[in-house]
Amino acid sequence: MNRIGEPMKHENKHRKNIFAASVSIGTAIVLGIIKLIASFFSGSLALLASALDSMLDAIVSLINFFAIRTAAQPPDKNHPYGHGKFEALAEFLQGIFIGFSGLYLAYESILRIFKPVAIEQETIAIGIMVFSIIATTALVLFLNRTAQSTGSLVIKSDSAHYFSDVLSNFAIIGGLLIVKFTEFKVIDPILSLGISLLILHSALELLKESFDILTDHELPKEIRNKIEKILNAAKKPVTGWHLLRTRRSGTQVHIDYHLVFDDTIGLLQAHDIAEKIEDKIRKAVPHSILLTHLDPHDDSKKNEDSMQTH
Repeated sequence: MNRIGEPMKHENKHRKNIFAASVSIGTAIVLGIIKLIASFFSGSLALLASALDSMLDAIVSLINFFAIRTAAQPPDKNHPYGHGKFEALAEFLQGIFIGFSGLYLAYESILRIFKPVAIEQETIAIGIMVFSIIATTALVLFLNRTAQSTGSLVIKSDSAHYFSDVLSNFAIIGGLLIVKFTEFKVIDPILSLGISLLILHSALELLKESFDILTDHELPKEIRNKIEKILNAAKKPVTGWHLLRTRRSGTQVHIDYHLVFDDTIGLLQAHDIAEKIEDKIRKAVPHSILLTHLDPHDDSKKNEDSMQTH
């Protein structure tokens, strides 16, 4: 028994994700170029770090764009379960890429702390950062709304990147103001080092989340609790359940379990009851694909022994 939930048509989700990725690419490129020019004239390493972060976001969003297109392809002969894990693979690769960039930026920042450089054109640089905050905040809100409606892991990670950009942009403005009014030049590389640590933290989170998906890690406990609550609420002729397994692949959540019935009822009745239970789970866990195994008796011990021998 395997029926896909219908919170949103697959094609519609695909179009939304593609559009969101395209907007991310365009926004990141524009902001990256503007910041790069400003950093060249001002000499600010923190501004250069922000420009580098924006260009990295553009590259990541471009990778995501192609990952989303691949992940949205329907199942085929060689990929009968679909292409959802391409999103997680893209996220894993971008985590590595961003991590190395963060390390390089941290290295340059430490060097500049011991050899501070004078900052010029602070007012122009501050104006550019204010514009960047407004544009990036609008993008974060848009990406969050898209991720919530489509369940896309890649769009969600994009939103997290840009939110960290908003925070770092506020810090950069503060640093530029301090340099402007106090000539405390070392604040610039210190802020740059802080941004590099934010970048490294984001990279580690991406690596952990994508690794869990690529290795079929169980879903979070709160989601399993929702499923278990529905299964426990089932009444006779359902007599029990066991072997609940969950995993995520792209925008889809895969759930399978064994449902135990009174052996006096027929297959058709058991099937109808199981479908009603599946409908409840789909409402509780959006974007889910369910597989229910109907048991005429409790064979949980046999299943556990079988899993331990493999």
